[in-house]
Amino acid sequence: MTSKQLEERVKNIDERTARIEQILPTLATKDDLKGFPTKDDPKGFATKDDLKGFATKDDLSAFATKQDVREEGERTRQQINAVAERIESTVKGISEGHDATKTHVESNLNDVRTTLGSHDRRIMKLEAASLKRKL
Repeated sequence: MTSKQLEERVKNIDERTARIEQILPTLATKDDLKGFPTKDDPKGFATKDDLKGFATKDDLSAFATKQDVREEGERTRQQINAVAERIESTVKGISEGHDATKTHVESNLNDVRTTLGSHDRRIMKLEAASLKRKL
């Protein structure tokens, strides 16, 4: 490696280090994260008792219950099923249109082939007659 290449690499390392130093102050430290729960120590997650301490019984109605979540899941499932049915119907319509178009094109193609065959026979007759006259 030449000295110029080495200098270039050192310069690149310096630039990358400067960018990293700008980002570092924005990252959370272990001390910043101490108050958050982990899967090993779930004590930081709120319990029903914790919520009762912060709100009156009437205020708890604002929080979703398991039943609320189940009902919302069921409503969402019904909406997704309705959308899926509409998509199926649309795709079926497109498929039927494609089949009709295919049948129409094949029919026209057969007509064209028949017509071309007829023209080909006429041309062959005309060419044969022309050859007879030349001979």
